[in-house]
Amino acid sequence: MNRSTYSRFVTAGRSASDNGLRSDYVPSDDLQPEIDSALGANYDSVSLFLTNERWKTRWQKMCLSGPQTPPNYPDSLRGQRSPARIKLENTESGQFRVPSDQKDAEIEMEAELWRAGGGFKREEVNIMRNDQAEHVIGFVSDWLELDSQIEGVRYDSEIALRQELQYASYLGISNIVLPSPRRGQEVTTYARAINDCLASSAVSPYLSLSIRIPVCDIPPEDGAAAKGVNDYEDELSATWQMWNTIRMICGPTPRVSVALDLTAALPALSGVLARWSAEHVQHLIIPATTFIPNAKGYPVLPKLMQGFLRDLFKNRPNIILSKTQANLHTLGGELAYVQYVRHLEKTSPFNVARDAADGLTVESFGRGYEDYLQAPLQPLMDNLASMTYEVFEKDPVKYRQYEQAVYRALLDQPPDSTTIICVAGAGRGPIVSNCIRAVERSGRNARIYAIEKNPSAFVTLQGRKAREWPDIVQIKFGDMRTVQLPESVDILVSELLGSFGDNELSPECLDGAMRLLKPEGISIPASYTAYLAPISASKLYNDPTGILRDVKGVETPYVVMLHAINVLSGGDEDKHPRCGPKIQDCWTFEHPRKIVLDPQGLPITNTHNNAACHLTFHIPYAGLMHGLAGYFEAVLYKDVGITTHPERMEQVSPNMLSWFPIFFPFKEPLYLPSNSELDVYMWRLSDTQKVCLYLSSNFDFVPEDEPAATFVKRFKAYWPEYSIEEYPEFPWNKTAAVLLLLYVRDGHLRVLLTTRSKHLRSHPGDVAPPGGKTDPVDGNPVATALREAHEEIGLPTPNPAVHVLAVLTPFLSLHRLAVTPVVAFLNDLTLLDHLKPNPDEVDEIFDHPLEAILSPELAASLAPRPERPLSARGSAQWPYEEEYHRMKDSEWLRGSFYRMHKFRTITTPITGLTSEILILAAQIAYVRNTDYPRYPKGYATADVALGWAMEQHVTDARARSQPQPPPSAESHIEGLAD
Repeated sequence: MNRSTYSRFVTAGRSASDNGLRSDYVPSDDLQPEIDSALGANYDSVSLFLTNERWKTRWQKMCLSGPQTPPNYPDSLRGQRSPARIKLENTESGQFRVPSDQKDAEIEMEAELWRAGGGFKREEVNIMRNDQAEHVIGFVSDWLELDSQIEGVRYDSEIALRQELQYASYLGISNIVLPSPRRGQEVTTYARAINDCLASSAVSPYLSLSIRIPVCDIPPEDGAAAKGVNDYEDELSATWQMWNTIRMICGPTPRVSVALDLTAALPALSGVLARWSAEHVQHLIIPATTFIPNAKGYPVLPKLMQGFLRDLFKNRPNIILSKTQANLHTLGGELAYVQYVRHLEKTSPFNVARDAADGLTVESFGRGYEDYLQAPLQPLMDNLASMTYEVFEKDPVKYRQYEQAVYRALLDQPPDSTTIICVAGAGRGPIVSNCIRAVERSGRNARIYAIEKNPSAFVTLQGRKAREWPDIVQIKFGDMRTVQLPESVDILVSELLGSFGDNELSPECLDGAMRLLKPEGISIPASYTAYLAPISASKLYNDPTGILRDVKGVETPYVVMLHAINVLSGGDEDKHPRCGPKIQDCWTFEHPRKIVLDPQGLPITNTHNNAACHLTFHIPYAGLMHGLAGYFEAVLYKDVGITTHPERMEQVSPNMLSWFPIFFPFKEPLYLPSNSELDVYMWRLSDTQKVCLYLSSNFDFVPEDEPAATFVKRFKAYWPEYSIEEYPEFPWNKTAAVLLLLYVRDGHLRVLLTTRSKHLRSHPGDVAPPGGKTDPVDGNPVATALREAHEEIGLPTPNPAVHVLAVLTPFLSLHRLAVTPVVAFLNDLTLLDHLKPNPDEVDEIFDHPLEAILSPELAASLAPRPERPLSARGSAQWPYEEEYHRMKDSEWLRGSFYRMHKFRTITTPITGLTSEILILAAQIAYVRNTDYPRYPKGYATADVALGWAMEQHVTDARARSQPQPPPSAESHIEGLAD
């Protein structure tokens, strides 16, 4: 299909305050009149909810009085699997209460029978005939709460969802739109429910699910504080993050897509909005309330929305228009909305280019090949088919540029000389014809040699030589690297370029052909440069053939007409001096060049064609990186060139058709957070048999604001003195990891801490960072720390706002407990509002200024909150004379001493191993020592203490290995006496 399809949302709603997606459509036995009405109004289908208010009423009767969380829902009832046994009633004040009486047995039985597999009643559904499903886009009930914090509501919502999907499968509906997640912090639960439905045998494998995602949060009502650009940027990112979480949990599948809700007005943040062009956006939901009246009163869309839609139209989404029958605008009626949006689509730049009458645009030439994976050609190894040559010969731009380059080179030759031209790799001869025309235009004398190794193509060259080419052309069969010519040439013309410039081994081929060129001769092309850019490309990654899920598949680059992609990098080099431009050059090959040759004029080795690059990209907005896009630019002669570089193609060689970009896929997508830096390493290496490209990438999180940026850089530069993994032979009694979650609030670096539950057997009530013992499945200290933080305080993991910066040197206790601190930075403080202590392990979550660990008196001004001062001196929590900090020395290993530090907080003190860990972290962050004496006299450093512990272990092991004498009778009697 070459255009988007359009769907009218069927609803009885007429409220101007909502987006028109309502479930109060009044069902009838026959939906055909609605379908016919929509088709007659220039729509292609109708959209409506599968169920109506009658089903909602029955569900509420069985499963609470509604899916919304009651304001005073008692803790004793939370977590119950089946809420059908609890009846909630409204009081006069509008609050909910739990009455003493339970639901009667009939309702309980009805609810349980429904959970066991009950279905709909006829009057509860809006569509009943499968012959009408072809023209229907179904919507799942929007009152379902798959992410409810009440387990019973969530459980019954999931049952209702599966029931609706089963009904849609029964009717043969191909696509269903699901309600948007309601709670961003519970989106993982929502995604899990969707994934379960995808795996259900009761849901048709041909049914695809579109998740309704708002493009950003609804703007505030009149009178609310105006939002700044950063606020909107956060909201735009938050909704995309919801979708990204769902997509990652459900895995790569074409069955899950986005229904992008455009109810809210768009802010002027094109860079953030652009990422939707790379997503699988199946539907665009546009309510009539999004339109504004033009000067005549007809409905039109705001300028920002027009630009956003024009970009998305290239992916041909389905357009769902709602509330178009509500008479919200003075003129035009319902038809004005669909006619206007169709006009926008028809006049979008992509569609105009694709529909070009001459067919000589990239969009028209590549129709049907958008985001289609093709293996690159290997003309050195393989002989190309005639049809392959024919496709490339349709490109007028490339041959025009080649002809102009030869023409310019001829003009630079002595006027009275005869110029010898060689076309190395002539194929079916188009560039030979270009050279003939260039000679004729220049008026110079010339002789042309055409070399071709493909025996079949050489037959075509013989025919053209006989029929159409003048006597100045001679054809030679053979490999350009070995063929002999009767004379040296002035101009060597070749077209051996690949989508990445050198990937079809142009350097290696031309190395062998340069022996044909005079010392002062000209090579066309003179040079070519490869370029890379990080891209998001969900459609490519979700390729239905599954080729990118194969190991060999992800080790192969592909030639692709990149279409539904988003270049993730930014180009603000002044603001980010470590980073290069949006699209960066890797390496350049030039011809001819000075290399060591053997007596036959061939290179002795290929090491001169090896290359490497290290590129650093700034990533302004969070995105999912599926791979790297590769481009090239070639200088044919002087200022004549060809390029696929998207930012230069219009200036250098517009509408060139011969090359699509190259795509280097990743086996697993790489999440790139906002304001991060992506490092890409690529190597071009060769041996006597082959040339290979090797690729590596990683990213760094770099905050834009100070002092966060400075703290982050200091922790990234830290290197631990040793790690647990370096001593596999040492029998640690236990290994553990803790998470030092840092963030900047009010300009000061703070660390998140907890007080351990008073019910724990070890260290009850102590202050500690989230953490715990290593689990065999963890794999490394980072995994341990993040897992424990999730279990103890509900920190979502993985989370794009949590950036691991460093792993510190492990701390060793007297009993061989090794604790590894993991430092992470939190750049979204709203996440703190959603953390909850696990009552089995944690009593309280609080934070403490890290600098107060170095200068304890700062706790007085930085630690307290108005509602929570520091613990009172002399109280049970701080029963000491010292103001903010207390020290005590104790004997440790081999007569050495250990200094115990205690720090006053808003709760119990920081002490023990936690104080040691925080002192180290504070010293790294602030690059200075403590204001108090850090160590006692005669203390043992970490490496010395580890050495002592190793020695003791060896001694103990030897003692255990010695045979023990049997006990004597006397000793046995003495033992009994004891």
